[in-house]
Amino acid sequence: MEKLEDSFCSQAKTWLGDAGFSDVQLLHCEESDSSFGDAVAVISLGPVLVRFTRERGVTSIALAHKEMEGVWIDLIKLGVLLGWYSLGALIEYGSGPIDRVVSRGPFRRVPELLGKLKNDWERVVSMLEPQSSSDTSVKIREIGKEVARAWMPEILGSSNKNNEA
Repeated sequence: MEKLEDSFCSQAKTWLGDAGFSDVQLLHCEESDSSFGDAVAVISLGPVLVRFTRERGVTSIALAHKEMEGVWIDLIKLGVLLGWYSLGALIEYGSGPIDRVVSRGPFRRVPELLGKLKNDWERVVSMLEPQSSSDTSVKIREIGKEVARAWMPEILGSSNKNNEA
């Protein structure tokens, strides 16, 4: 494991700071020496935990309320729920890592996504609170199912077409 302030974890803190978040506290940092560059940074922002993951050079972000640690919500799908992105755009670019979904280039759009998070922070926190998180998780799973149906209609059944005999 590398030192706490090495590249990916330091970059994650910088992204949040640049988006206007203050009191950014790094809780966990892990960066491997593998050729894939796998890394995880978990950062505390008030009542919310933000997990940045880099796997094989691709970044993703998930959120969890501190009282619901372990119940991570994908930020891109939450962005669809909040109206930042359309479900159609998510289906077109696929689900998962930010680099593929939003920008198709490493780290180019992470600051934009975190800016949206900052602008909608109060709504995000309320959606992640324990009394709301179950409903939010159900809606996020439905978004994931719609994406999967669009990508694998023969397996899951199409969301856009009626089944034909």
